[in-house]
Amino acid sequence: MDKKIKLLAIDLDGTLLNSKGKISKEDKTVLKKFSEKGGIIVLASGRMTDCVSIYSNILEIDTPLIVYNGGMVRLRKKEKRKIIYHNPVPLKYSRIIIDYCLKNRFFLNFYYNDILYAQNDPSLKRYAEIYSKQTGAKYNFIEDLKIMKDKKIMLSEKDIPTAWYNILSDLPGQIPPPIHPATGKPVEAKDLLPIFPMGLIQQEVSTERWIEIPNEVLEVYKLWRPTPLVRAYELEKYLKTPARIYYKNESVSPAGSHKPNTAVAQAYYNKIEGVKRLTTETGAGQWGSALAFACNIFGLKCTIYMVKVSYHQKPFRRSLMHVWGADVYPSPTNLTNAGRKILEESPDSPGSLGIAISEAVEDAVTHDDTKYSLGSVLNHVLLHQTIVGLETKKQLEIAGEKPDVLIGCVGGGSNFGGFIIPFVPDKFAGKINTKFLAVEPTACPSLTKGLYLYDFGDTAGLTPFLKMYTLGHSFVPPKIHAGGLRYHGDAPILCYLVYKKVVDAVAYPQKAVFDAAVTFAKTEGILPAPETAHAIKAAIDEAIKCKETGEERCIVFNFSGHGFFDISAYDLYFEGKLEDYEYPEEEIKKTLEEIKKLPVNQK
Repeated sequence: MDKKIKLLAIDLDGTLLNSKGKISKEDKTVLKKFSEKGGIIVLASGRMTDCVSIYSNILEIDTPLIVYNGGMVRLRKKEKRKIIYHNPVPLKYSRIIIDYCLKNRFFLNFYYNDILYAQNDPSLKRYAEIYSKQTGAKYNFIEDLKIMKDKKIMLSEKDIPTAWYNILSDLPGQIPPPIHPATGKPVEAKDLLPIFPMGLIQQEVSTERWIEIPNEVLEVYKLWRPTPLVRAYELEKYLKTPARIYYKNESVSPAGSHKPNTAVAQAYYNKIEGVKRLTTETGAGQWGSALAFACNIFGLKCTIYMVKVSYHQKPFRRSLMHVWGADVYPSPTNLTNAGRKILEESPDSPGSLGIAISEAVEDAVTHDDTKYSLGSVLNHVLLHQTIVGLETKKQLEIAGEKPDVLIGCVGGGSNFGGFIIPFVPDKFAGKINTKFLAVEPTACPSLTKGLYLYDFGDTAGLTPFLKMYTLGHSFVPPKIHAGGLRYHGDAPILCYLVYKKVVDAVAYPQKAVFDAAVTFAKTEGILPAPETAHAIKAAIDEAIKCKETGEERCIVFNFSGHGFFDISAYDLYFEGKLEDYEYPEEEIKKTLEEIKKLPVNQK
C-alpha cells in the first residue's frame, strides 16, 4: 500500500463487504496493518450508525464513521462517537417526502435520533425484511408516519453541549464593568472572593468564547437534558394563525424550571474549592428549589432567604426546598442586620429580591465556610444558561427553521439571556434577522421604564455597582404572583443588548398574562408558571399579528417553568381576585432621582 496514503474511507456494500455481506480475511489483515502503521480508516455508508459501527468492531479497529450517505459524521468509539457534522433533511422538506411516499405507496426508511421508523403497511413490509436481513437494521413500525413530523424535536444525550458560550468574546464594544462602592474603581477578582469561589469569578470576567462544562456537571445535566423543543400545534390551531410556534420546555428539570442549569454548575465549583454551605435568595422559589437540589447532589448545606410574600404564596415550593435539605426563611428576617433594619423601618414589608440578596450576602461574608450563590443577573449565570439556547439552535436546524422571534420572560435575565445569547452573533453577522423580545410585568418594569445607570444589586448596598436598567435598589414591587420577576434591575449583559437596541422589551399586566396561561394550558396541556406565562402572552400577541398580516413567521419562546406550585394564584384568577398593577410613574421618578445622585453616576 502507498506510504503516502494517510486516510482510507471505505464504503461497505460492494466494497468492504463481499456478496455474502462479510469482510474477507485478506482485507481485514491489510486494514489492520494499515491502521497499526498510523493510517486512519473511516467507514462510510448510507446505513445508520449501529449498522456501520458493528464493522468497526469486526475489524477490531476504532474507526470514525460517515453514515446516512454523508449526512452525519461521528468520531471514534473512544471519543464517545461524538457527532462533528450533522446535516439532516429539514423537517419542512421531510413532510413533503413523507406525503409523496405515502400517496404513491413507496416504502420509506425514516431515521430520527438514530432510530429507524417505517409505515406499518403489511403490503410493503417485505421491503423492510429485505433491508433488515442485509444490514441488521431493526425497524420500529408505526401506524402513521406523518406523526414523525415535528411535534417534539428531541436530541440525544450525546448532543448535550459540552461547552457554554460566552458572548463577552463577541460583543461590539465592552460592557461597563462592575464598580467597587468604596474605591470607585472596577471590581477586581480579590474583591469577589468573600462571596464567590475563584472558579466562578474567573468565568465572570472571562472573554474566552467557549468554556468547557465539567464532566461532573454534564453527568447531572443528563438527569433532564437535553430538553425538548415542542411545536405548539394546538395553540396555533386555536389562534388560527399561520405562524409556527415552538417552545423550549425547561420545565422537565427536577426543580421544574431552567434554574438547575446554573445551580448545578455553581454548587460544583463551590464544592471543589472546599465550601461547606451556600446562601441565596429566591423570589417565587424556583431558584431556591434548584439550588437546594444542586446542594443536595454535591453534599453542601443550603440556606435560602425567600421573599416573604412568596414564602406565604407558594408554600409547596418551600416544601420542595425542605425535601432537598435546605433551610428556608421568609425575608426580611431577624437573622441579619440588613433584615432587622428593614423590619424596623417597615414591620409589614412583603420583602423583595433586593432585600433577600442583602441578607444572603451578609450571611455568606460573616461565615468562613460559606459562599453566596446568585440565580440570575451575573455573567457566569447567563453563561451557564446558554446551554438552553445552544440546544434550541441545534433543534431549529433539525426542523429547518430560522427563528423570526425569540421570546422569554425577564426578572433578572438568566432564562431569556441564556435562550437568546447563542443566536446573537448570527444577528451581528447578518445571518438572521431575529427579533429578541424580553417580557416583564407592568408592576416591575425595569427594562421598559427604568434608566440605564449604575446601581447596587441589592437593597442594603452590599454588592458592587452594576450598570443596568434599574428602578432603584430601594424599589419594593407590589405583591404580584410572578415572584421571579420582581427584581429592580436586570443582567448587565442583557441591559447592554437593550441599550444597543439588539433586544426589544415589552411589559404586561398580570390578568392578561393569566389569560394567556390558561389558553396555553387548555391547548397544549401544560400549566405554566406565572413568570413563564409572560412569554406565552407575548408569543400569542406575535402570532395574532401574523394572523392579521398573513405572515408565516417562526415564533419560539422559552417555557422556563411549570406552574404546579402556583395553583393558589390560578385559584385567585378564577375567583376574579387578581389585580393589575402598573407602578406609578411618580414613584419610579422619585427612586431614580436618588440613583442619579450616586457618585458612580456623576462621572
